[in-house]
Amino acid sequence: MMNRVCCLYRGASHESILLQKDACRNFAKKMGWSVVQEEQDMRLSGSAASTTKPDKLVQIKQQAERSEFDILLVFMFDRLESEQHKTPSTMEWFGMRGIQLWSVYEGKQDLNLDRKRLSQYIQFWQEENPAQLNGQSSEC
Repeated sequence: MMNRVCCLYRGASHESILLQKDACRNFAKKMGWSVVQEEQDMRLSGSAASTTKPDKLVQIKQQAERSEFDILLVFMFDRLESEQHKTPSTMEWFGMRGIQLWSVYEGKQDLNLDRKRLSQYIQFWQEENPAQLNGQSSEC
């Protein structure tokens, strides 16, 4: 069965959107995927968001709820959310619904693997820096 892909393009200019479209379409073709949906949003930052124009990500989430695609493909993961601090929870939202997250330049986002890496990093950092956790300096 061919993977069904939804592409999200976000940028501040038509040129940026076109570059993302070309890159995502070529990537999907190379992977043997079928692009079934494309959404574009001509804004990048939360401050540029318009209250009269619905966020494309809301529409994509509705499509994901209806299982209309298997993979969400973006040019880079920083294009997923207009406010970067929301990106991890958005990625988790899709992951919990069985939607794979891919970026042309960053590859597949594996949330479980990333959580494990982060947990290990924190664990090893704590073991190396126990004095810093107690508000003490590790310098002699």
